[in-house]
Amino acid sequence: MYQKIDQTKFRIATPATEEQEAVDGLALDELVVRLDSGELVAVLAVGSVEPNTGNAVITARARMVNADGSTFVDAAGQVVESYYTRSADTANVDEIGGMAAFQRFMLLTVLGEDPEWPNHPLDKTVRDHSSIRTNIAAAAHAGPVANLADLL
Repeated sequence: MYQKIDQTKFRIATPATEEQEAVDGLALDELVVRLDSGELVAVLAVGSVEPNTGNAVITARARMVNADGSTFVDAAGQVVESYYTRSADTANVDEIGGMAAFQRFMLLTVLGEDPEWPNHPLDKTVRDHSSIRTNIAAAAHAGPVANLADLL
């Protein structure tokens, strides 16, 4: 589960450039939610069209952020994030309920929820690998090994 929260504190009043906004806080098209486990996660979805087929493509991203909206990094200095990209033809988009429903499906997937797409179940392994929750759990293992002498 997740909770929508007030976005005001994550926005720069007057960013000089889009790059500054992305570095200092959220990108203009991101939204922060709080996971039921307490972490803050910025999500976004970007749509495009698949070449040669005309199929809709949505890429959803979730990245863990600090309380000010800046990017959280693990002990190894890596961004904690997840992505999922999926294409769908017009019939599939109609079947799920339109583009907004397709986008929501993708956002829920990267948030680690269990969205349903009629007649096209999402494989559990794909869902788990696309989930920010999996990457948050894995981040706990990042960084140098504390005491090599004890291990060898």
